This record gives sequence, structure tokens and C-alpha cells, in this order.
Amino acid sequence: MNIKKINDKDYNKIYVLSDIHGNSKLFNEMLLKINLKKDDLLIIDGDSCDRGANSSKVYETVINLINDNNNVIHLKGNHEVMFYDYMVNNENYERWIRNGGNYTIDSYNDKLLMDKHLEFINKMEYIIETNNYYIVHAGINPENSLENQIPRDLVWIRDEFINSDLKLNKKIIFGHTITKDGKIKFLKDKIAIDCGSYSNNVLGALELKTSTEYYVEE
Repeated sequence: MNIKKINDKDYNKIYVLSDIHGNSKLFNEMLLKINLKKDDLLIIDGDSCDRGANSSKVYETVINLINDNNNVIHLKGNHEVMFYDYMVNNENYERWIRNGGNYTIDSYNDKLLMDKHLEFINKMEYIIETNNYYIVHAGINPENSLENQIPRDLVWIRDEFINSDLKLNKKIIFGHTITKDGKIKFLKDKIAIDCGSYSNNVLGALELKTSTEYYVEE
């Protein structure tokens, strides 16, 4: 498993958020709130599509930020996997629709735009290592070493990761599993950042160097 490594010292601030789920309104409000600068880094920890109405707008905003020379990394989540699996490989349609894929389909009226976004998804990384954290969408399988993780676990795992004591040298930041109160949750060796954009109507972000929390809600 390839782990993308970044050096904290290369950036002034490092923001992490996850599970936007097509809520372009909350995403745009968060961008205004954190006031992203050219020497900052924004990490989006997967699941920008499905369940909300504006998945295409979210991806287009992310791509435009990158094209405007902002430092943005979008990791792959299980919803990106489902989107890509059906639209490119014609697989798992019912599972994707059951998980809100119909909202993603409805957000596109331009095949070329969708193709561009699918190409963007195909190039996404699964896991990032910073000086102090691992960042992954769903979690890490405690039965396997970091080097032997498989993509499915990194985007789908839940209880066996959350309830485990991994004893790694760095904390793990993860999305995928919604925090009940819509707040970022600090565990012993993990940090949960999925605040429930479609269920709690809250999007949270964490700035890693100062541990500052940011929230927008509707």
C-alpha cells in the first residue's frame, strides 16, 4: 500500500475535513471560514459525493482550487469507490443507489464534466502520513501492517478499527463513521472528523498544527 507522505513544515496550516456528501453550501462556507491561503494545505478525507444534491459542484470546486495553485489533497472514500465502480466498471449499482448515488447522478447534466471528475477520483490516494498523524477515510485494519493494508479496508472498515488499540506511533484521523453529536471526537489513538453533513447538517474541520476546530452548520 502506497502511503503519501507530507512534511508539516512545508505548510503554514493544515486543515482536514471529510464526508461533504454533496453539500456544496456547507463546503463553501467552510472554505470562507478557514480562509485557505496559498501556503496552507487542505486535506479532504473522502466522500464528497452522494446523499446531498450537489456532488458535481463539490468536485468542481476542489479541482478549481487545485488549478488555482492551492494545496489540496482529496483522499478516496467508499462513496468515491462506488461512484467510480458503477460509472466506469458498471458494478454494484444497487449498493451505490442505496447509499445515495442517485443524488450524484442527478447533479450532472454534462458527461464531459462527469468524466473529468471520475478521472480525478481515479487518481486519489488512500492514506496520508504527516509528521504526527495518519489520515485515512474509514480506518486501518488492525490485523494487517500499514504496508499490507488493502484499499477496501481503508474505505469501508468500521467497528473493528474503532474498537481496536492499534498502538501506532501516530494518531489516526478518520471520517466515514459519523460522530453522534456532530463534533470532532478525540479518542485515545484516533480522531473522528465526520460530523454528519447530511444527518447532523454539520461540517467540521480540524487544523492539525494548533488542534483548532472549525464548524459550519445549517
